[in-house]
Amino acid sequence: MPHRAASALLALLTATSLEAQTLIANDTWTSFDIPGRSVVADLAFDAPPGTRSLEFRLEAVSPGGPDLDLLVRSESPFRFATPNFEMLLAQSQYHSISPTDQEFIAIGESNLWPAREGRWHIAVFNFANSAVTARVRVRASASPPSSGGLAIDYASPGSNCSVAEWDQNPQRRTAFENAVNRLANLLPSPVPIRIRACWRDYGPDSGTLASAGPNGYYRDFPGALRRNTFYSRAATARLAGTELCRLGAGSCGSADLTITFNSRVDDPSRPPTQRWHYGTGNEPVTGFDFASVAMHELLHGLGFVGLIDLDNGQLLTSPRDDIYAFHAFRSPEFPPVLAPGRRLTAMSDADRLAAVTSENELYFDALGVVFPNTAPGQLYPINLHAPSSIQRGSSFSHIGFYVGTSEELMFPSVPPNRQRRVLGLAEPIMRKLGWDASMRTPPSHTPPRNGLWFDPTRDGHGYEFSRSGPNHVLITYTYGADGTPEYYLGTGRFVDGRFVPDVNAAGNGLIAYLYDPARSPPQYANPDSAASGNALLDFVQPDTDPSCRRETALRADGDALHVFSWELPGGEGSWCVKPLLPYAWRDAQTNDFTGLWYAGESDPGYGLSITTGRLGDRIVLFAVLYYPDAQGKGRWVYALSDNFRSGDILPLVQRRAYCRTCASTPFQDRAVGQIRLILTQPSFSPSAGNAVEFSLNVPDGPAAGSFQRSLRPIQLITDPGG
Repeated sequence: MPHRAASALLALLTATSLEAQTLIANDTWTSFDIPGRSVVADLAFDAPPGTRSLEFRLEAVSPGGPDLDLLVRSESPFRFATPNFEMLLAQSQYHSISPTDQEFIAIGESNLWPAREGRWHIAVFNFANSAVTARVRVRASASPPSSGGLAIDYASPGSNCSVAEWDQNPQRRTAFENAVNRLANLLPSPVPIRIRACWRDYGPDSGTLASAGPNGYYRDFPGALRRNTFYSRAATARLAGTELCRLGAGSCGSADLTITFNSRVDDPSRPPTQRWHYGTGNEPVTGFDFASVAMHELLHGLGFVGLIDLDNGQLLTSPRDDIYAFHAFRSPEFPPVLAPGRRLTAMSDADRLAAVTSENELYFDALGVVFPNTAPGQLYPINLHAPSSIQRGSSFSHIGFYVGTSEELMFPSVPPNRQRRVLGLAEPIMRKLGWDASMRTPPSHTPPRNGLWFDPTRDGHGYEFSRSGPNHVLITYTYGADGTPEYYLGTGRFVDGRFVPDVNAAGNGLIAYLYDPARSPPQYANPDSAASGNALLDFVQPDTDPSCRRETALRADGDALHVFSWELPGGEGSWCVKPLLPYAWRDAQTNDFTGLWYAGESDPGYGLSITTGRLGDRIVLFAVLYYPDAQGKGRWVYALSDNFRSGDILPLVQRRAYCRTCASTPFQDRAVGQIRLILTQPSFSPSAGNAVEFSLNVPDGPAAGSFQRSLRPIQLITDPGG
């Protein structure tokens, strides 16, 4: 392996952090030229003190051809070596990426990465083959973002969706727009939310007044408050700061939710108390208050609905959560207690079905005044509707009658002659569903400790992830399709709780290396791009990832988890990983030798991942030696000791095992040599007294070859300990 600081860490292409060269003035268009198939990432905007909202807009000066995309992040700039879109996308905190030449992002102080004072960095990608002149504008305000409002589509008929009724009685539009405007003020969004408004004859025997629902659910979008969790389409747009079509989903102009009213309710043969009341003031209500029903149904369309199969209790989003079901839990006692395992998303299907039919035991973990005479400040979780027999369209997705108040907008039914036009207990619930307008602090992510990691369900595969100055190094030890050991290297920055290796011109970030002693330097990237791949380490809310559910439930040591997603020759996968040695073992020792080691710039081409820890009065050591085989391909062997003493001679073991995408099978281990490690102190200095000597010989198979070194000093590449 190459040296730590001289050329490029681990012989990898070093990416560039661009210090912004072009500062954009507030509310002023700034034009620039961008070549075809390239990126401009030296634009920045300094938001002034007191900023509470930001609006970013991008457009081509000559519209009609180019496909431009807008990416935004705060604090640190974008970093890249080649204009790789996927890597820039992974670094963006917000993006607008429709197949058009106009993009926008609007955020306020309640978004995940809130609008605030400081530098905001802008990247623009041109997907067209030809150059284009574009312009960008950023508008900062000391006021909350202007509400994009709820835009109504009265003119899109379809199956079970008639629009002619809107023109038959002007009071209908007036009452509906009254309800829409009330909600737009109560649940503001900087992005316009589009409503498709319909009518339908539900038949003479139907008791349905109206129905509504989201036109889709989305997860892991930019600005999502909870990972691996589905939000309604409207909440997604609000949190992401742009329309769904600009997140790569659907066409611009399509509705975020659909509401359908029962035209039969206006049948002249029905008595006035069973017909629609279209008033918008405080006059007495005769019949079903149209504005109240509209507000009720619109809340369903904005996300007040749980995605559970009421026949069997299955999560319709399994193996991931939906945000409504995640906040629901069962508690047999009052005041209700949210204990581990009581969330609906943590239950078995049978227990979940029992919970949604438990009558007064189902709750939402938003707090509200659930009894009219409650003492000031005494708040409780909100009871949800859970009748003992399933009621289609009502069970689970409404507030339960046990809350003790008489006029809740989201009760399961709307009686005639009654007006309900305030959110009531629906307000704290909606805040949990993506509609919280309160000020938010930006996330803070601390890099993990240096060390070796593995997936307990894929034992035998692993990697080291360690800091080296401003960078992190990822070296993955694994197996090819035939079970032969191989390794890959990557380096990059830890950004916003995630690590994506810098990519080379071929778009690869995890690089397979070759070794030729006749070259200078002898180690070089495999020129076959298909021999390398990519990876993503995600440390943000790993417990929400399906691959981590089991490990989260079993974990008792408090050690960190994260998700390792990879694309390498032979396939792709996503693993839940944890430290190879518990942190408590590492903390108990005097010197922590964990890190990546090498023998100096004059002896490149091999190196060691070492981790140590103390268990009782013994030092546990695990070391991976990376070396080239007779054909110059990167291989690895390992050494293990549960009672290590500096200077010990340990056997080197070659392991053949199942490939990354194969079912687990027993290992085939054999001794192929020995290694002597002298470890005195974790240090970058070659004179610190740390040394290694080894001799190995793999006699047959694809990894056949010999490699040895006499005793020589070694030093850390990565930062000590950590």
